[in-house]
Amino acid sequence: MFVGWRAVGLVLVSLVSVSVLVMVIPNRLVSPAPPQAPLFATYYVDSETGNDANDCAAAQNPATPKKTVSGVLQCNPGAGETVRFRGVFQETIVPPRSGQVLYEAQDIHSVAENKVAFAMSPQGLVPDVDYVAIYGSRMGNSGAFPVVAVKGNTVTVDTSALPGGAFVAESEEDPGTLQAAILRPVHYTAWDRNDIPLWRTAQQTFHSHNREAIMVSYLHSDSIGGDQGVFVWPAFEIDGSEGGSADYHILDHLEIEHAETGIATEFSDFHANYAIIQHCNIHHIGYPGGASDEIIYWGNSYQPDRHHDFCQIMYNRVGPHNTYEVSNDPQAIFVGDGIELKPSAHNCTVFGNEVVGTNAIMACDDAPIRVSGANAFISNNYIHDIFPQPDDVKGCGISILTDPELGDAGGPQGAIVANNIVANVKQTGIRVLDTDDVQILNNVVYNIFPRINCEHCQEETVGILIDNYVNSTEGIVIRNNIVHTALTGIGRYRWPREQPFSVTSDHNIVFNSDLPFGRDILATGTDLTADPGLVDPANANFAIRDDSIARDTGYNMSHTLLTDNHNAITPAHPPLLAVVARGGTWDRGAYELAEEPQVEEGEADDREWVTVALGVSMLATVMVSLVIVLRRRR
Repeated sequence: MFVGWRAVGLVLVSLVSVSVLVMVIPNRLVSPAPPQAPLFATYYVDSETGNDANDCAAAQNPATPKKTVSGVLQCNPGAGETVRFRGVFQETIVPPRSGQVLYEAQDIHSVAENKVAFAMSPQGLVPDVDYVAIYGSRMGNSGAFPVVAVKGNTVTVDTSALPGGAFVAESEEDPGTLQAAILRPVHYTAWDRNDIPLWRTAQQTFHSHNREAIMVSYLHSDSIGGDQGVFVWPAFEIDGSEGGSADYHILDHLEIEHAETGIATEFSDFHANYAIIQHCNIHHIGYPGGASDEIIYWGNSYQPDRHHDFCQIMYNRVGPHNTYEVSNDPQAIFVGDGIELKPSAHNCTVFGNEVVGTNAIMACDDAPIRVSGANAFISNNYIHDIFPQPDDVKGCGISILTDPELGDAGGPQGAIVANNIVANVKQTGIRVLDTDDVQILNNVVYNIFPRINCEHCQEETVGILIDNYVNSTEGIVIRNNIVHTALTGIGRYRWPREQPFSVTSDHNIVFNSDLPFGRDILATGTDLTADPGLVDPANANFAIRDDSIARDTGYNMSHTLLTDNHNAITPAHPPLLAVVARGGTWDRGAYELAEEPQVEEGEADDREWVTVALGVSMLATVMVSLVIVLRRRR
């Protein structure tokens, strides 16, 4: 190999000097020219200036675009190819071909800054075409990231869309199961991200049926349902049915409004693993019906070969919800919720989302974040201002429950609910129902208020509620939480139950509650009933003051959670599709990180506060930024 030289026939031309050497050298010493990156087509579609009479070769020229969705789909876009839209459209995007899964999801060594370290050395990756998809992060690193460069086992990716612009350092030794896949998707996106194309239609915007490695980004779907009384279910659908599969979908930077449901999987015979839904703005969804969700993984039972595992729902804004009056059924005035994981969805991550103003009339049975699938990680979400109407209708924040009607007795066992803020919610902040082995850690629950005309207000209006109707509720851990302003802080529902029940509750702070600890859940020597020292919770600033009793205290959860960033500004999302330039971090957990833990887990008396490293309170501002296009070195 001659560094700085290129072989041209039998002539070596210096790339540094102008001299020319004529040499005869054996073929085995000739360094071949570096392979050219494969060329992948980009098709252009303009609803005003386009013409479907232009053939597919012409449509790769921005000057001669196609006009319609159906016109460009005739070009049969495949792996690595991109379709760029401009204008207003009505037809559904139904991908005719799958992309390519270059490397299936696998355990990886680490992520840090903008680098992903694999256990192998990926080959043949193409920058700005291929994506690294990360799953299972407990630090907010999950998502899909464009490839920038490859060196050995390390892939450099574009992390500019993350809240801090880079990964939080995380390795295989840390809690959780950090995995990644490498995809070459078919990509349907905007021609110009400053001019987002609009789907104004009574049809679905996107329906992927038995396709894999598909990416949809920077599209706006606005159903005409509100105008015509026709509601689309759903606007975007991932459908692995009829014995097929729909793995590895990426839905990125979408705005979805005025549909019955925003994003959904197929209901019955389904298979759709490894989907990523990130940086979307989903609002004014729903109508009086039974399936009005912004994001739903819909499958009533878990089957070994038909499921929705490893979904990553990251940094989305959900709500406010649609409202429709129904004269013959007042209870149906407000219907729908936010993010729902049915029993078919195991090992999913719901991280850094904001859910606001959703209006589920079924309260915790249809909550803003509802989880019925096993081993979910629900963290760093901000659920607030949940005011279902009329005034006597119940509300809820986060619900972890087994639904016996769905036929999956296991339910959401193994769920971790950590570092969330639940604020200004009618009746219940966080509820666990009929399931075992759930951890509720480092959450802030603020201002849980009663519904009008409630019969048992104190027993019903609870910050953190544990209950069971038909199944056991055992192995529940409630630890390092702040409950501020609720009639009952932490408790069990008032009605007697015969099913097995066990809760470990300690190191919690409850303030401004008539009954800090309710039926069957008693205060311990490590619990406090005092002002936790939030900066200004009435104005949505949940940072912890320097003199807070929650600072550098609590129970060591480093085997479950690691990072805690504090002293944050108010956690209020701007519109996600606007250009956002915002630094700072959010405080999303009760307890702060001690720089030097003084006492190891289990060494302190249970009446003392232990100074330990706690929590995950990562920044969750969603920033919209352009992908940095880096040309591959020749």
